Amino acid sequence: MLTKGNNNTANILLLSLVSLFLLTSLSCLITDNKKIYSPQIPAIEATATYKIAIGGVASGRNELVIFDEYNNILNLRGRALSFEVEGEDVVELVPRDGYQDFASGSGALIRPKKPGYAVIKYLIDGTRQEDEFLVIVPPQSIIQMMVAEAARQITDEADVDENNHVRLTSRSNTAEAIGFVARNRVKITYENDDLSLFDVDSNLWKSDPPASYFDAVIYAHNEDIYQYSPVDPSDPTHGIFEDAATRDGLDESFHRAYDQAVLTAADIFSESIDDPTGGAFAFFSPTEEEWSCILDLYTQQGTNIPPSCGFTDSDFPSLAPIELFVPRDIWRYKDGMPSFVFARQKGNSEGPVVIIE
Repeated sequence: MLTKGNNNTANILLLSLVSLFLLTSLSCLITDNKKIYSPQIPAIEATATYKIAIGGVASGRNELVIFDEYNNILNLRGRALSFEVEGEDVVELVPRDGYQDFASGSGALIRPKKPGYAVIKYLIDGTRQEDEFLVIVPPQSIIQMMVAEAARQITDEADVDENNHVRLTSRSNTAEAIGFVARNRVKITYENDDLSLFDVDSNLWKSDPPASYFDAVIYAHNEDIYQYSPVDPSDPTHGIFEDAATRDGLDESFHRAYDQAVLTAADIFSESIDDPTGGAFAFFSPTEEEWSCILDLYTQQGTNIPPSCGFTDSDFPSLAPIELFVPRDIWRYKDGMPSFVFARQKGNSEGPVVIIE
């Protein structure tokens, strides 16, 4: 919750359609020079896209394996397999576990070094092949925040296969919504050139953009007031936030949420999905009293948000007037109360509450 105030080896043939869709979206992104708060990923027709994390991924998710036209692993023993990497500062390639070299393993293990993107090409016996692979490494802080804030919701929403592994195509509405709040804070801070809006630390902000932009808004605090509750050492979810720095650091019960968060964080970092919140810059988990207040305000078409509803204009004076927003597909409790309510600048709606039924 935000505080108030200023095994699965990726089969390159099966993934090609997903990758083409992703890169089509990204090709639109890179034509807008104003969006330099996200990585400038080139518009390539990637054979496969790998979404991996500094903190590790599920077994096989970081293995680049080369298949033939019949969807069988290509036998390259006795031949020379080498790779070219655009983005060597982001990833490094090593032989897959159990193999002495690239050729005997018909591929490589992708090890992330820092957030960003990389494009990988390979050569067989010195001849470059047509396939190109895109690797996206989102800031680990986005993953940590999602898991700490909404592990239960993300676990419920993740789409898993028959082996209980999160599918590469899985999406979580709740993870996307809370993740985009961080992205929107980056966007608002960048476009207004004002670090004070969300108490962002200047040194962290400019340390390694664009990844450091996300770290800066997530770790932001003013003395003992933290913009994201899980970052606060005194918060009950802080331990989960810290543990999610690595997948292995988490209890196994959190692995599904973590694996989904990796996919969602990569999509948000690369801006390959749309913002479901319409520009929201804050969220909170409502109490029953706050939700009752919000519903009353919504049904009675009130004009001002009282403090009993959660956020008010006074919490975000530089961004006021605000409206409270509930996306259609956000995770809800059995009684219908949403797990999160979002705050965004008021649009053309009549009242200060927008609920998408």
